[in-house]
Amino acid sequence: YPNTPLWYSLCDEYGIYLVDEANIESGGLGYGAKSPARLPEWTETHMDRARRMVERDKNHPSVIIWSLGNEAGRGKNFEIIGTWINKRDQTRLVQYEKAKIESYTHIFCPMYWSVEDVIEYGRNGGPLPPPSLSEEAKHQFLEKVRSNPEPLILSEYAHAMGNAVGNLKEYWQAFRKYRNCQGGFIWDWVDQGLAKKDEQGNLFWAYGGDFGDMPNSGDFCCNGLVLPDRRVPPKLLEVKKVQQDVLFEAVDLLAGEIMIENEFFFRNLSDFEFCWTLGDGCETLQSGQIEKLDIPPQQSKAVKIHFRQPKLRPAAEYWLRVSVKLKTDTIWAEKGHEIAWQQFKVPFDVPKAASVAVDASLKLAILQNDNEITFSSDLFEASFSKMSGQMTSLRYFSRQILANDTAKCGPVLNVYRAPTSNDRWFAPRMQKAGLDELDCRLDDFRLIEQGEKRAELLTTIDCRAKEGIGFIHTCKYTILPDGIIKVENTVMPYGQIDFLPKIGLTTLIDGSFEIFHWYGAGPYESYVDRAESCDIGLYSGNVSEQYVPYVVPQETGNKTQVRYAALTDKDGEGFIVVCDKPYSVSALHFTEQQLDRAKHINELTPAKQVVLDIDCAHMGIGNASCGSIPMDKYLLKPVPCSFTFQIRPYSKKDGPIDEAARLKL
Repeated sequence: YPNTPLWYSLCDEYGIYLVDEANIESGGLGYGAKSPARLPEWTETHMDRARRMVERDKNHPSVIIWSLGNEAGRGKNFEIIGTWINKRDQTRLVQYEKAKIESYTHIFCPMYWSVEDVIEYGRNGGPLPPPSLSEEAKHQFLEKVRSNPEPLILSEYAHAMGNAVGNLKEYWQAFRKYRNCQGGFIWDWVDQGLAKKDEQGNLFWAYGGDFGDMPNSGDFCCNGLVLPDRRVPPKLLEVKKVQQDVLFEAVDLLAGEIMIENEFFFRNLSDFEFCWTLGDGCETLQSGQIEKLDIPPQQSKAVKIHFRQPKLRPAAEYWLRVSVKLKTDTIWAEKGHEIAWQQFKVPFDVPKAASVAVDASLKLAILQNDNEITFSSDLFEASFSKMSGQMTSLRYFSRQILANDTAKCGPVLNVYRAPTSNDRWFAPRMQKAGLDELDCRLDDFRLIEQGEKRAELLTTIDCRAKEGIGFIHTCKYTILPDGIIKVENTVMPYGQIDFLPKIGLTTLIDGSFEIFHWYGAGPYESYVDRAESCDIGLYSGNVSEQYVPYVVPQETGNKTQVRYAALTDKDGEGFIVVCDKPYSVSALHFTEQQLDRAKHINELTPAKQVVLDIDCAHMGIGNASCGSIPMDKYLLKPVPCSFTFQIRPYSKKDGPIDEAARLKL
């Protein structure tokens, strides 16, 4: 829609291209015979609004495309104004989403197409005819497409509502692969929530219905890339990364050879500073610059980075990171601002992991009564309930690791996440199925091995949902005298449900272990279909910092590709979770149920305990708040799965967390 004139002047100055759209929308009247687009008595109104837009904004160089309107049906009136604009201004393109492909438009601009739809358009050179058409009509449709080939530019996509913008990487892979698929416009920029305070003076973001307004669209005005106060959430950083104008490809990483592609249309990459670092994910070992890089617009060049193989540490990973930064200050950012980057894993032949040092003097003691079984040594104590099968107590350094809620604290199966705005296609089903309230019943509890150096406890728990849906969770705990506990899980779903939000274990940890460390994708939250902007490395922060305050509380704080994670107190004592392969891990002060119940951020009260989730699988975020569900490869289907991790005591005397975590049993 037409915006304030100041916006166009700013875009002229900053070099932002615009689609200028006429103030025409009548979607509430439908797209049938009553649509004003079809009625002659509305012709002059359409013309008046289109004419005023063009005459007002024709001298703004930022405006490169005219749009005839938004969601206002299809009819003769749009043909009239489209034809007029083409005659009045022959220097710009014209588009209109409802027009599809017509003689008076130059761009095919549908809304909320899936990645698969975009790829199909790219392969076929245009849209396919609707299946409902007759054979003759299909032939005429294809002839029209061939005679008037138009580029595909999505007028809206990647609906950014809440925890959103899944599989943006795949959209842009398609845009880059097919020249007739040229991008799209993300809906939209900012969450349009209004600051309001509750009776206790707590701030929250208000939306439809919070002012006694009826009817309303609820939080459907909160679908922006930035929060109402313009804070930047992780989804905007994903957009920046995916859409960056400098691309990188590995050629021969051991030789330092990469390919750099310049996607700019007017700027040589010599305008920018190229820096590189080589590190092990925990610290930078080498760094340098790529000097005198001359790559013209739309060209590529092979580049050699002159790093040396460092002294390789056992089981370490080594990462080359290339960064593109501004050489000088600009009107929009300062010198040194990063505009593009890429991280590569360098395939050095690293030594195998060293083994955990074992104190031969330590012996494992096992005590049982009717209610529980306890394993202990001089270094630790762990108790398991014979009623529930859960761990009820874990002590390292004579301190309780688990939260005081002994009835629920131990690792327990969790297949639920607080629905995201994009989960609305699926949330009613998972709630009806009772995935958020599993009824866990112990089927088997057996000590299958016991000795002074090792014990094995096997539990089988039937985690029942509703409607005959459930999960058989078998867990084998291997307990060692030094306090290391290996947790081997097998989950067997049963019943009829198509998809799951996630599969993993939840453990409630004492709140004194507030510092969260993880080696994986970071430094912010990520999901299986939204992690392109993250680098692999060792990150840390307070648990309270892992929560992203989306306008409507929902799933948040997940970290993908985690090799190990730790929770420690202010003195550096706590425990490490070492995964047998990369998993998703999160640490929050909210349970899934708390996030699910709250409709505004002021309704959340952080719990004292830490909610630690270790998930072997997580469904993607997708775009289904207004668009497509997650791509098939990011859907989580209820199939049997197995996953293993270790819980290890940790203190500063054990050395750096990364060195302690890389040791093998």
